Amino acid sequence: MNKINADIAFAYLFQTANAGLTFISSILVARLLGLVYNGEYAIYTSALLILNVWFGFGLPGSIVHLVAAGKVNADKLRNSAYLFSMTAGIVVLGLLYLLDIFHASGLVFPVGKDSGFWKFIFIIQFSIGILNGVLVAFANARQLFFKSGLITLLSSGTLLILLILYKLEIVYINSLDAFSFVVGASVAAGLVQIIGAWALLRSEAIPKPNAGMLDLKSFGIVLQMALLVWLCNGIQMLNYRTDYWILDHFQGARATSLYAVGSSLAQLIRMFPTVVATVLVSHLSQSKQTDSVPATIRYLRAALGISALTGILAMVVLYPLIPLIYGSDFTEVRAILAPLFIGVTIFTIPIIFAAYFVSIGAVRINLFASILVFLVGLCLDFMLIPTYSLKGAVFASVGAYFAGAIYHLYVFCKRNRLQLFDLFFLPQNRFL
Repeated sequence: MNKINADIAFAYLFQTANAGLTFISSILVARLLGLVYNGEYAIYTSALLILNVWFGFGLPGSIVHLVAAGKVNADKLRNSAYLFSMTAGIVVLGLLYLLDIFHASGLVFPVGKDSGFWKFIFIIQFSIGILNGVLVAFANARQLFFKSGLITLLSSGTLLILLILYKLEIVYINSLDAFSFVVGASVAAGLVQIIGAWALLRSEAIPKPNAGMLDLKSFGIVLQMALLVWLCNGIQMLNYRTDYWILDHFQGARATSLYAVGSSLAQLIRMFPTVVATVLVSHLSQSKQTDSVPATIRYLRAALGISALTGILAMVVLYPLIPLIYGSDFTEVRAILAPLFIGVTIFTIPIIFAAYFVSIGAVRINLFASILVFLVGLCLDFMLIPTYSLKGAVFASVGAYFAGAIYHLYVFCKRNRLQLFDLFFLPQNRFL
């Protein structure tokens, strides 16, 4: 437990620093782009995130469990993952041109920024995201959480520095508008992260050609795990981002921009449970079932408590500051903070339990949960957003979060013959 606690502490420290830098960057981006263009940028980054998940084919999530549990040769998996990272971009490029054929490029690009050049930039960002995900996954699999934290900080720190220099007009390119500069700065930050990862991880990051590629048996193991993780992450990402498109379709860029800001602030609450889940997957993959259940319950309680406390403190601090930080145009964000914070706090339960199910190889449970959450969220989006606009999107998300939490609670308790009371009130020495 002491090793897990230390890893969580390190990871949380870096995650908090990263979130702080990202938060400041989001403020600068919102001010640089304005209310409407910030909404367009939210659509652009949402498309990027979804494609990274869908065309990443679950590799980063699979790497942590497979390498930590010693199920495949790490060097061969690394070589194969690098090859995949280089080729996935070609598929995505084809998809972007397919969107052109159907006059649907607006699902990704703002008006006037859907040329071949912008597609090339998008593919660069996509490939950087895939490769960085693989590098961080190998670090986490080896429980190098200090180094993986530093790697993440390189990206967020570089982006913030570039945005500050642009805001102060120290770095200024006449031919670039604010949107183009923000995207370019993101590309530069991603490249710095890759270089930093290679420098910090060395043997865990540099390909070893002599090791060869995965053999057929190992490839089957990876494929089985990756497909399940891929479906889970892909459906979950759709749940997180589909509401952006639905809101944008029915209510326009202004409402989307407000919702994007509120959602990004709510993600502050997810920091601790996400860190705990990341660490648990690596450690529990090497543990016995009898050790995994009490550890999961212990860290679920801790994550829920800290998430709730974070939400309360964030609400008190952010409510009066939002108009000052983002500008008066974003004042309406304050009205959606409380329900978003409650929903994200409840979603701590699926985050922790999902880590447990991955560590024991029961990824199908997470897949069913992802499908349930997506379907509930999608139905609520179409029911609420056309009538209730911004607040409809918020309550649709909260409803989906509760559905995921209820499902995971039911399955975890049933598999381990526990009562709901046991999870939250039974003394820990009954488990530990």
